[in-house]
Amino acid sequence: MGYGQNIRRLRLSKGIKAQWVADKLGIHISTYSNLEADRGKIDLDRAERIASLLGVSVQDILCSGVSDTLTRPQKTGTEAGN
Repeated sequence: MGYGQNIRRLRLSKGIKAQWVADKLGIHISTYSNLEADRGKIDLDRAERIASLLGVSVQDILCSGVSDTLTRPQKTGTEAGN
């Protein structure tokens, strides 16, 4: 999951509108929409500002959750006893 998907998920979980975040950041809604779509790069200052607005940590925005990045290997073939 990219930073934009993290931002969108966190924003929606708090019931915050994208336009509100864009307004608070002083950017156009299309610029903000591009952030949530993972188009381009996000600098640390902007990530910190978004995190503050959403009441989360910068790590929540920039890093995928452990459950998203770790998967349990599936046994196949002889490993599964077949």
